[in-house]
Amino acid sequence: IQKIYHEVDDALHSVLGVNWVNRTVVENGVIVNTYQNGVEIVINYTESPITYQGTTVDAVSYAVMGGQ
Repeated sequence: IQKIYHEVDDALHSVLGVNWVNRTVVENGVIVNTYQNGVEIVINYTESPITYQGTTVDAVSYAVMGGQ
């Protein structure tokens, strides 16, 4: 439970209480959620690493980008 909590907290602490403003499907299995404060959370559901705007996102993982 603690491991899952820390993973979710790491992904979402920068958008707590912030409006979610957009969801973009970049490619099949790659989603970018954009928040009002400029944070983007890139979610890679694929089995291979991807690169989004110069950032590598591991397979079945995420990256938090941008912000104020």
